[in-house]
Amino acid sequence: MKRIVVFLASILMVFMVQAQNQQQKENPGNAPTFNSSKYETVNDMFNDVWQLRTEEILGKVVVEFMVTPEGELKDYKVKNGISPSIDEDVIAVLQKTNGHWNPGTANGIPVEMQKEISIVFQCQATCNRITKANCYLCRGCKCLYKKNNPKRALKNFEKGLALLPNDETLLAMQEMCYNKLAYAN
Repeated sequence: MKRIVVFLASILMVFMVQAQNQQQKENPGNAPTFNSSKYETVNDMFNDVWQLRTEEILGKVVVEFMVTPEGELKDYKVKNGISPSIDEDVIAVLQKTNGHWNPGTANGIPVEMQKEISIVFQCQATCNRITKANCYLCRGCKCLYKKNNPKRALKNFEKGLALLPNDETLLAMQEMCYNKLAYAN
């Protein structure tokens, strides 16, 4: 008798699990998505807006907001910001995307859902020059101090100076190489 009860209970559980799995497959939920004819992603919109700015911005802003069943945005909350002015600008740009969002769905019905996006700001030309110049400085120092090769170090310092001609550190290291080469001869 116990075996029959255990057997029937296990069959009942298998049917319940299959029914739940089938129900989940039939009624998937979808997160809200950005939909614009001009921009492919929200980040593209930010890139377009921030190309007009002159200052270099570096960092990441994380904003959380709600997307209504109508595709409107509300309840903006900055979870990680760069500065208050940049955070306000990010929210202002997001507000311009009202109506360009497909709402999230649950069981095929549009529902209000929370969405979080990250906007990454990277350095443009100025930061790239500084980064490259610093790489040449590091290479030059390595050649000068570790490998004791002032000629090769001088080449690296000169490449760095081509990017940042008034950098005092690169100028000092260049002078040091000239002095070492003069004493070597």
